[in-house]
Amino acid sequence: MGDGGCVRNLMEGMAEFSCLQSPSFVVDINKVKQNAQQMLERCQELGVNLRPHTKTHKTLQAAEISTGKRKQGLVVSTIAEAKYFINGGFTDIIFAQPPSLTKVQVCAALVESVSEFHMLIDNVQHLYMLEDTKLLNGKHWSVFLDLDCGYGRTGAKWDVVGTLELARLIHQSESVDFSGVYVHEGNSYCQGSANEVTNISELTTSRLLEFTDKLECEGIPCPVKTMGSTPSCSLPAQIMSKITEFHPGNYVFYDLMQYYIGSCTLDDIACSVIARVIGHYPERGHMIMDCGWTALDNQSEMSKCVTGHGYIVGEPNLRIDSMTQELGKISAIAGKLDYEKYPIGTVLQIYPWHACATASLHNVYHIASDGVIIDKWKPVRGWVE
Repeated sequence: MGDGGCVRNLMEGMAEFSCLQSPSFVVDINKVKQNAQQMLERCQELGVNLRPHTKTHKTLQAAEISTGKRKQGLVVSTIAEAKYFINGGFTDIIFAQPPSLTKVQVCAALVESVSEFHMLIDNVQHLYMLEDTKLLNGKHWSVFLDLDCGYGRTGAKWDVVGTLELARLIHQSESVDFSGVYVHEGNSYCQGSANEVTNISELTTSRLLEFTDKLECEGIPCPVKTMGSTPSCSLPAQIMSKITEFHPGNYVFYDLMQYYIGSCTLDDIACSVIARVIGHYPERGHMIMDCGWTALDNQSEMSKCVTGHGYIVGEPNLRIDSMTQELGKISAIAGKLDYEKYPIGTVLQIYPWHACATASLHNVYHIASDGVIIDKWKPVRGWVE
């Protein structure tokens, strides 16, 4: 939808964007590099390693930038991502999802194709599946124990005796190596301020360290303690210097959710959706853009985000009230909408509420530098194939 002509834009330097079809997904390469470098430096200052999660961007290019071109040390959320990055020359990859039997069989081939590939498990049935799936050439499975330190999604609970017993069984296994403990701090996303993020990070880290201290007392080595989320790694508590590595993902792009949490500024947000005004409806008090929930995520917390389902760059008085599949309704936050300011064809640049969800809706990323489109990235899609 949308015409390709160069029409009025809402911000200086957007002339190049007006030549994109709409809706389109745009990534500011300079902001990506800045966000990645800041996280690398933050980790260096704390003395921890950085293992970026690829779930937000799912591209070789952003993975190279976020690892400092090391091509090692990633977290992936799907087998399709794992295959993609292995084929792209990356190694030392954690598949951060407890496996089903069918996925174990696929992962066996991945383990045999790369020097380091790690599984995530949180119960004894996962361990038995791995032990029953023999690898070639005497190779062992490498396993991280998924530990729940308060988030309550996946993971064995940090304070339950059975979790220590599971770690012992992994350690004693003849075909599985215990590589470390993995914690996803997803509850940091529920916090309302930077101080709250720091507080929950302190609690999560102390629980992780308490558990790994118990492992030591039991004679179970824990080579790696990996923990992360974008809020906690952007606003790290000092105690996090005691773990081995961070594994955030969203920070490469950032988004409005992170802005409202306090993880970033608006200027740090590196991704946006380009849309156009395609209709005026003064009698109803709104205008329509050619972008709905198939191009822009609709997860926004409307009570928190005053601009609705995104932020239209340079237009703080515009609100995206609602979206259907291909259309979005825009109104004024204060006063009446000035339709003359937004003629049909006006190009809008929108920061999304959730970058991970919005990026997943696009098969091509248009890469911009100083307002000029310079490249295209094609992310990996799907789950297994």
